[in-house]
Amino acid sequence: MPGSSILIRRLDQRAEQLARTAGIKPSNRTAAALDPLLEAFQNSQPSKDPLQLSALSKTVGALPVPLTPEQRRAVLDPLLKALQSSAESHEFYQLNALSEAAIILAPGLTPEQAKAVLDPVLLALRTSVNSYQLYQLSLLNEAVSVLARRLTSDQASAVLDLLVRDLEVNNNPYQLSALSEAVGLIPSQLKPKQMTVVLNSLPRALQVRTAFDQLSQLGRAIKALAPRLTQEQINQILSISRVGLANSGSEFAAEIWASMITEMLKLKSEVVPTADVVQMLKYPTAGEKPTEILLASLGEQFVITPLKSLQEVMRKLIKPSLKLGPSLPASQSTQVRLTDRDNV
Repeated sequence: MPGSSILIRRLDQRAEQLARTAGIKPSNRTAAALDPLLEAFQNSQPSKDPLQLSALSKTVGALPVPLTPEQRRAVLDPLLKALQSSAESHEFYQLNALSEAAIILAPGLTPEQAKAVLDPVLLALRTSVNSYQLYQLSLLNEAVSVLARRLTSDQASAVLDLLVRDLEVNNNPYQLSALSEAVGLIPSQLKPKQMTVVLNSLPRALQVRTAFDQLSQLGRAIKALAPRLTQEQINQILSISRVGLANSGSEFAAEIWASMITEMLKLKSEVVPTADVVQMLKYPTAGEKPTEILLASLGEQFVITPLKSLQEVMRKLIKPSLKLGPSLPASQSTQVRLTDRDNV
């Protein structure tokens, strides 16, 4: 029935309140609130109306009444079928709605149940192939994070093994970014070899990315994994980002590159050479918002004598080195001219 999901949500969110108002004893409230919902689950058709099923699941999860193991299975079984069907058919709008329901139910899930719910979400991540799908999947991060915390350490490790194996052989920038971001959400310690595979995939993805939306996805993945990067990987991403910023075709892309650069600068173990950032600022595409981002990163380097304004940054840092002009990198290996370092 059209609008049935909305109707179910509106009515059943107040089931407990209605039961209290009607004078139903606490011992009988569970049955009064749950029985009609569980009956609706038994009559549901997961593949035909997953959104209605999502509304039912959210309602059950929101009720302040405990579920018996049998009742929880009655809720989860159709939800799992709908999740699997939506993931396999790439119906990601439905998958998002179902995942929201899974998040609400997550606190009461056993590790095995959480793993069963997480599997279809990961399947969608591993088989996404374009920007529209990844935009939809980006909304699933909370589900991945919440469900992963319900796993045992062995289960979390197995999930990481699966994701890392995909990263090792994958060259699709959409999937590389989605998988990398998912790895950052799994609360399990990566083995040294796994860490190497995951973190090396980030520069590789940056090099093969071909569109703005891919770059945006990779920016999120890099931010999620930034604390785990080695200094060598930080320098590699900085080098690629320097080239990307200089060759940006739009202010939006330049802003992402500038944000990546500032994230990496925060992680540098040594003091960031001011001249390096000044060189990036010289190229015309680093204008307006990207310039503000880079100037802010410069300002953070001067904690003893802070620079109070952008004008002061321009006067003290950039103007003395402008006489050499911009140095546009031709490739990732291009070295930035730093002959003006003493003047900065």
